[in-house]
Amino acid sequence: SSLRWFINNIGAIADWRATLMRVADFRIALGETDILHAKEKRIAFGENANGTLTFDKLEVASPDGCTRLAETEVEIKAGERVMITGDPRAGKTLFFRAIAGLWPWGGGRIGMPAGETPFFVPRTPYFPLGTLRDVLNHAEGTKIDDDEISAVLGEVGLERLSFQLDRSARWEHELADDEQRLLAFARLALRKPKWVIIDEALDTFDGATLRRVLAMLQARLPHAAILNIGRGLHNNQFFPRALTIVKDSSGSALKPARLRAGAIEPPPVAARAKK
Repeated sequence: SSLRWFINNIGAIADWRATLMRVADFRIALGETDILHAKEKRIAFGENANGTLTFDKLEVASPDGCTRLAETEVEIKAGERVMITGDPRAGKTLFFRAIAGLWPWGGGRIGMPAGETPFFVPRTPYFPLGTLRDVLNHAEGTKIDDDEISAVLGEVGLERLSFQLDRSARWEHELADDEQRLLAFARLALRKPKWVIIDEALDTFDGATLRRVLAMLQARLPHAAILNIGRGLHNNQFFPRALTIVKDSSGSALKPARLRAGAIEPPPVAARAKK
């Protein structure tokens, strides 16, 4: 009967082992990535005193090659609205991560506007655990008025959430994917940043929802610079300027990290016996 425990729990044991292997392999991959990429070229970051965002000969290196803008020297001024698009495999999300400082490998320089912190809107938003009011006020130094929160939620079509501001929940589980993105844009409107960089988050909306979100951004952020990285199917009047991301297979490529299979080896029989 003691041996039946293993038979009855074989599924859970297999799940535990698979989870342990994934965590161990991920840990090894992080260490090997640091070693393999220690001598790789990195993108330089700086600040522009004139308050512009610049890309100077920017190249984003990956194992597949090099992602870059078709124009080698790009300057985006405060208040501009720019659509950045490219082929499906051009590396648009990788370009977004490079601007955010999450993917440092490549070459060239990114010049950020001095004294400004851009607001990044990824395709999949993150919401901390807590009340909806805390989610919308997250990392803000000043408290946002509840009436303003309700008004913004109504503008993006989430009126029903106006009555749940004090409810604590895992909002990524409570809301559908599009509702999560709408909530992220509501949070953006409440923060009122001067620089916004979006990664394909607008591409998922249907026509009516997209028009509603753009109208809200027009009303709430009339003077903000907005860079939208996506498919380029949006209102040309809202994004009058267009840039193109291209994949340069002949550019500098990043050496891929090699992951050892079977990172966890079982201890010797003698050692297990001692335990």
